Amino acid sequence: MKKIIFHLVLFLIFFSSSLFFLFIHYTPKKSGFEENIKNFINAENERDIEKIIRKYEFPIKNYWGVKNLNKTELADKYRRRWNNTPYSHNYLLGIERKDSLKYLAQIGFKYRRLINDNFGYVYSEIEYILNSQGLITSIKNQKLKDIDESYLLQLILDSNKNKIEAPFRPKTLFLSGAFLFISLIFLMFIYPFDLKKIRLEEIRIKKQKEEFRFRIQEEAEKKKQEIIRKQREERARQEEFRFRIQEEAEKKKQEIIRKQREERARQEDLRQEEIRRKNLENLKKAREAKARKREEAKARKRETEIQREKQARIQREREEREREERVREASRIQREIEKKKIKKDEFLSNMDKYYVDEVDDDVEPENPLDQYFKEDL
Repeated sequence: MKKIIFHLVLFLIFFSSSLFFLFIHYTPKKSGFEENIKNFINAENERDIEKIIRKYEFPIKNYWGVKNLNKTELADKYRRRWNNTPYSHNYLLGIERKDSLKYLAQIGFKYRRLINDNFGYVYSEIEYILNSQGLITSIKNQKLKDIDESYLLQLILDSNKNKIEAPFRPKTLFLSGAFLFISLIFLMFIYPFDLKKIRLEEIRIKKQKEEFRFRIQEEAEKKKQEIIRKQREERARQEEFRFRIQEEAEKKKQEIIRKQREERARQEDLRQEEIRRKNLENLKKAREAKARKREEAKARKRETEIQREKQARIQREREEREREERVREASRIQREIEKKKIKKDEFLSNMDKYYVDEVDDDVEPENPLDQYFKEDL
């Protein structure tokens, strides 16, 4: 195996030497700032922020539509872009010079997404405007489209074919042909001897690839099972969360029903309290009315008693007056009778002179007043 590797290294050395001289032969001499743009793209591929910043003139007049960008803002933009793309590479397909300071570069861009770990490919035509020192003052996109890996490889091959030819250089062409001839002769001699070993190596490599593919499939299956497990756990969490939400909703519903019942009970208590209050008021009014009636009856009774007492008093006064009148009348009659008696006594005294009548002791003489009262009655 080491011998095969040594033979391949020698072959690659001769073959690469031939390619190097061919490159020198067919590479035109650049004029202007094309090399500055290539160095800038290489710095972006290396993700060296210091090199990148040294390629700009600040403030940048136009950076992908952003005006007057300073160093800090530019560094932040690059770091955010690199954080979102763990891997990225720019393939310079060609540079077209528009004028002394304006260039249009065709670039194939390959990057890996952070979200799904997949590769993306983009073809773009970027306009660079530089100052007299070769520093970039403006950079903006003129064309942009998504492509796939095969299309990017085809663009790289086409860009190599479309290089501008340099003037004929026989020395470099002879050296490249010589190295290419030596590499082909070397390959022709070592190939028959190492063909069997190469085939065995290919079988071994194929077996390793199979094992690697099997491991990848196994890891993919494990990842799939892990994803399924996580999905199940997520569904279980969602189900548990939905159950908790339903339980909380049911609790809130029961709480609302309880509050409604309490409110209805409170309203019913208020209504019963209002009814009791009205009944008490009606009872109080009835009692007050009854008391008023009793008071009125008592007042009427007192009035009646007062009237009776008044009438009795009037009757007594009248009787008193009548009695006094009778007493006065009796006194007057008594006086008259006394006057008459005096006269009678005088008459009798005069008659006694002539005779005396016997009087029965058992018979009470009649009182002239009684006779008078009888006649009066």
